[in-house]
Amino acid sequence: MITDPGINNWNIATAKRIRMPYSEWHTVEFRADFLNAFNHTHFLASDKNLRSVSYGRINAVRPPRQIQFALRYLF
Repeated sequence: MITDPGINNWNIATAKRIRMPYSEWHTVEFRADFLNAFNHTHFLASDKNLRSVSYGRINAVRPPRQIQFALRYLF
């Protein structure tokens, strides 16, 4: 029996809201999202076809760290 490797995935998000001076309702928000924040390698499932030449091998990985920034104006 072949078992596949596990996943160690950390997604982190942080946000900062800044109120506009002289206004109660207007706010600017800066947000940063880090997907797979520590950039661990995640292997896909191994080949489980007994007739395949690459039986038991892992031939691909999931995408590396991704970072997304956002700036929102709330009114």
